[in-house]
Amino acid sequence: MLRLMIILLMGLNVAYAAANPINNYFSYDKKIIDCSDYEFRNYVLPQVKNIISEFYLFLRKVDPINNDLVNLKLEIQSLFYTWDDLSNLCAKDQTKCNNELSSFYKQAGVVDKRITTLQSQQLLVGPIDNFMIDNRLFLTHTLYELANLNYRLVHKIERLMVKTSANNENISAELRFELQPVIQEMKLTSELMLASLMGEELRDNINFVYMNYIKLLEDFVVRKNNKDYLIEGLEETNIAWNTFHMKMTKGLRSVAPSNMNLITTMHNRWVGILKVILDR
Repeated sequence: MLRLMIILLMGLNVAYAAANPINNYFSYDKKIIDCSDYEFRNYVLPQVKNIISEFYLFLRKVDPINNDLVNLKLEIQSLFYTWDDLSNLCAKDQTKCNNELSSFYKQAGVVDKRITTLQSQQLLVGPIDNFMIDNRLFLTHTLYELANLNYRLVHKIERLMVKTSANNENISAELRFELQPVIQEMKLTSELMLASLMGEELRDNINFVYMNYIKLLEDFVVRKNNKDYLIEGLEETNIAWNTFHMKMTKGLRSVAPSNMNLITTMHNRWVGILKVILDR
């Protein structure tokens, strides 16, 4: 099911970009870019973080029900980052690894409670419009998948905890490769869930900008503190954002003007980042 969702989403992104062509506002030569570490650390990175925060604030303001979906997505993202850090730690220090593995286990338990709460809320939902039935069914199925994935994750963590407590074995390889497929699928599934309760047009826009812009900023620029990644992918990232911004501001009428102000703020921040990087 998830593989089908990924294929469909990739097709959507290609079709979306093809149907909404836009010129890249900033043509540039990567060889002459001179963004210092100081500029990246003190201006670019804080502005990128603000853009990400405002994206989630936009989702929350569009409909209060999105608040729970955003919270779950961010908790699963945090769980994924913890796993990544723990995998690196366990390759170096087994004692610290054992201590942090217990914390990771507790964090997975928090995610489980969040999923269960959301599932209960879905069961209590009253009458809904016909156009929302498919959305609700998709969300219900997604929460079911996340619950199963998290159960598998917790089971694997428990097995590793028993193994380390009994034999004090180094579990770094197992932690990395056995847990990786499960937790990566959890992360992607939670990302695909973000816009699940929105109308079709807005949902397509949000999925597109998340997968082609926000996700890259989160996972590589902010998470990895990677200036080079931002510069290398600047043209593609800029086109993705401009496509989204044009579609939202020129063609979409289903979002309140007060919420659209957030999109304008994000756009102004992005233009400011480009000006610093390209020294314009």
